[in-house]
Amino acid sequence: MFEIPKVEKPKTKLSIEPGLVVPEAFRESPWQYFEEHGLNIKPGETEHKEDGSIKEDPTAVKCLPVWHDQEGNSIRVIAKKINPAKGEAAKTGNPWHETDVMMRVAEAGLPVARLLAITEDEGQYLFFTERVAGFTVYDTAMLDEKFAAHDYTKEDVEELKSQVQREMELLKNKLEAEGIVREKWKIQDMIFEIDFAERKVTKVTPVDWERTKLLPKNKEEVVVAEPKTRPIWDAPDSPLFYDWYEGQRVLSDDKQSDAFREFLALVKLGQAELPRHLAHYRVQKLRDRQG
Repeated sequence: MFEIPKVEKPKTKLSIEPGLVVPEAFRESPWQYFEEHGLNIKPGETEHKEDGSIKEDPTAVKCLPVWHDQEGNSIRVIAKKINPAKGEAAKTGNPWHETDVMMRVAEAGLPVARLLAITEDEGQYLFFTERVAGFTVYDTAMLDEKFAAHDYTKEDVEELKSQVQREMELLKNKLEAEGIVREKWKIQDMIFEIDFAERKVTKVTPVDWERTKLLPKNKEEVVVAEPKTRPIWDAPDSPLFYDWYEGQRVLSDDKQSDAFREFLALVKLGQAELPRHLAHYRVQKLRDRQG
């Protein structure tokens, strides 16, 4: 018997889509950049449940300064703080559940924000997306200005809201066909584009996926396990290995499997290596799907 060595986890993991030009302050400390440079999108104060857990947190979603790509094109950025104790992240134990949903949506060719970066800093999780074109229910000043310019009546505004809900219902059916399920969508969960002259909603894009479930796409879909004669860590590029590693490493020492402890020992001895993709896997996979 020998003592299982401890492998120190990095304090910060950051993955950025290739080709982006981001502020140095963001690279140095994504969390500090989020807090110091982000502007809250939602109004109001943080609300708590009776047990002390957070019910609503307006500080969780922020608008950041403009980034650029290598060609100099501007990219408007939205950042979101993940609450691992809320929604499907809490139920599945996967703090990255929301970005996994976004990848499934992108894979299906349905409307979703472009994922730009993800970061984990000592158990705190953030992801960054490109801001979707259009309006939210919180853009009241801009919407009122547009409504006034086109002589909208109260009935016209209510009809637009109804159109948003109808468009979302159509999209909901398409999502469910891909195993992306949400019992109820609210108008504040989406961004909508409007042709004000025609008084018509032209597109809706959901931007809040934390309460959305991922189901198998069909009953025949199965996960093929690695052969028992071959350790999962023999394929450092395998997404299965990546997911297994990520799932194990967030557990406390007493909850980690014997196989994971064996793997850590081999890493310490130089006889195995960590997954090559790590946090880059999710961003790169989404980028590949979007072409």
